[in-house]
Amino acid sequence: MKTKLITKHIRILKLESGMKLLEPILDSDGRILIQTNTELNDKSVKVIRNLSNYEYKRIKVEMLIEILEEHEKQIIDLEKKIIKKFSDYEDKKIYMFIRNLCIQSVLHLEKIKRKKNE
Repeated sequence: MKTKLITKHIRILKLESGMKLLEPILDSDGRILIQTNTELNDKSVKVIRNLSNYEYKRIKVEMLIEILEEHEKQIIDLEKKIIKKFSDYEDKKIYMFIRNLCIQSVLHLEKIKRKKNE
């Protein structure tokens, strides 16, 4: 899985720990409550959310996102399909066998594909 650093305007309600503010949070008198370039933690997110006048405001942040590779997407899709089809079975061994077989097949095919491209 790869990661990528992006800049985005998001609602205050969507702030999460680990994001970095790219603009300050000001109070109603224009005083700085939280500085620019502050990396948010759980406590600072809670403080910001409790400021009622900021509820729907958007703020510019920098955040790290995960980018799934194609075979990772295939595995996730496959797991969803397997769960839908087989999770009701009483014998979880069947479910786990099919799940593992499918995942190993996807990984094997991805390995073959990479070798072809080399």
